[in-house]
Amino acid sequence: MGRVHDDGSQQSMWVATADLPQSAGHPFYERLNRMTRSSKACARRSTR
Repeated sequence: MGRVHDDGSQQSMWVATADLPQSAGHPFYERLNRMTRSSKACARRSTR
């Protein structure tokens, strides 16, 4: 078997997470998050 010659030309595999595209969330989880935020806000109002 032959060996691959390493000439140092390989690019870095680093990708910043800020550079990655954001996909649209799933409608179920979007609604669940809205309901959770709403219930937390209601709980904060009722404890005051």
